[in-house]
Amino acid sequence: MSHAYSTETGAQLDLVFSQMGQGFNAYLERRKAVGMVRELNALSDSELARRGLRRIDIVAHVAAQMGKGTLAC
Repeated sequence: MSHAYSTETGAQLDLVFSQMGQGFNAYLERRKAVGMVRELNALSDSELARRGLRRIDIVAHVAAQMGKGTLAC
């Protein structure tokens, strides 16, 4: 009995696992973003000011970092 997959079946499996991976990566990025928002929210207003941020700007700052692919405070 042969266990070899056809090229079409292999391509379909690749697509499924690729989509699963993309969803998982998005989940991990979202977790990082939420963690970053929480970390920044825990800072005092003066600590935020030293970083050039206001409390109201935290979510926008995190979103911008996500757009750049850099989630670092």
